[in-house]
Amino acid sequence: MAVETEYAPAAAVENDAIARLGKTPLRSADPIEQAVAVRVPNALRRGQADLAERIAASDFEYCVFSGDPASPERWPETGWLVCGVDCPMHRTRDGVATPRRRKHVDTRMRRASRDLGRRGRRKFVDIERNLGRILNQRAGEQTTRMAMTTIANALTFHATVVGVHGIPPVAQLRDDPRHTLQSALLETWRRILREVNYLPIFAVASSLLAPIRAATCRAECSRT
Repeated sequence: MAVETEYAPAAAVENDAIARLGKTPLRSADPIEQAVAVRVPNALRRGQADLAERIAASDFEYCVFSGDPASPERWPETGWLVCGVDCPMHRTRDGVATPRRRKHVDTRMRRASRDLGRRGRRKFVDIERNLGRILNQRAGEQTTRMAMTTIANALTFHATVVGVHGIPPVAQLRDDPRHTLQSALLETWRRILREVNYLPIFAVASSLLAPIRAATCRAECSRT
């Protein structure tokens, strides 16, 4: 999946997203099957003062293209999905995933969220509570699945920006003995936010990843 962003009215963002379809990202053998077009509120252009608070209070507009760039499918067919910065990726995934890919992703997410919940109930009872607080939802399996899906999306987007500004691949971070995978991911995602952007993806994913214990993170991030 690729993401194109542009400040509203974003006249070119849909065409830019469509142009990504079928392209093969650096260091990947798989072509891009979905592309998200994001219209960023024009009000966020002005200054840096209270930027994080203004982003959190803003609604972004999304649409997703999939399939052949010559005749792409758009979701929604007309209009835009309106959502805050904390919820777009799991909703776009549900709307555009092909049946086979959705089945595969859902199986992986169910397994990862089940294992994470089991670890939390057995050892770290605060994990599910913290995830629910971040997502503004009641703790439970659905919230845990949403959290794991958001982290999985961030890992996917991470792969698309490898090499940009020296961003290392996840496999390299996993094999680095100097850091835990969790700390390495969080630091790298901070760099992506700083130097590349993708704020709707990595800001929330970082908040969700941070409270998970390091050993649990290694197991579940490897799974997703």
